Amino acid sequence: MKVNVYKEEQTEEVQVIRKTAGTGAEYIGISFILHSATELHYETEDDDRSAVTFWGTNREDLARFLSRAVDELEKPERLK
Repeated sequence: MKVNVYKEEQTEEVQVIRKTAGTGAEYIGISFILHSATELHYETEDDDRSAVTFWGTNREDLARFLSRAVDELEKPERLK
């Protein structure tokens, strides 16, 4: 699956989520909240905004996953 998030859809809002699966396994996620029109949200207690969430089994694995993307940006040949 490929997900494109364009500059116009990006916000500064990031949320950390912790969940326990039915198996008892614990997961941590980081959600990048996307821009959406306020007219689409009728109930303030129901957060139905769009987001892209990356999941991991612990903070260190998730941080390592995300830092690989930053490392790729740091390579001079990637910025051409």
